[in-house]
Amino acid sequence: MRKLSRATAVLIGGTALLATTAGPASAGGDHVALTCGQTSYDVIVNGNGDWTPARDADSTLVFHPSAFGEFNGTFTPSDGSPAQHETDPPFERKNVPNNGHPTESCTYTVSFSDENGTFTGGGSVTGWSSGSPQS
Repeated sequence: MRKLSRATAVLIGGTALLATTAGPASAGGDHVALTCGQTSYDVIVNGNGDWTPARDADSTLVFHPSAFGEFNGTFTPSDGSPAQHETDPPFERKNVPNNGHPTESCTYTVSFSDENGTFTGGGSVTGWSSGSPQS
């Protein structure tokens, strides 16, 4: 059985903060669908902490999370056994410096499959962005 916490699902895998280069995010890391307002991003998370920034795969935009809303996820085992549902409560980081950038509320979804089954989930996240979106 594979059980994931919200932080693991959001920031799936990886080991370190992405290098702060001027180009778009590298192919390494895990992809997460992030939607802020009417804009959707394919962000790459390359870290294993709750507060690991996520880089837009198509620009130099970096999203810095400061709070997560409720997370809901479902793991469907490949052996046909019953699906496992997970709901995690909201949590926030205290004393988050936003470096003068406005805070924005977003939603995210994650999905992945392996030989054990398929996991899908999502929730809300608040944070601030740095860098430049693709124009």
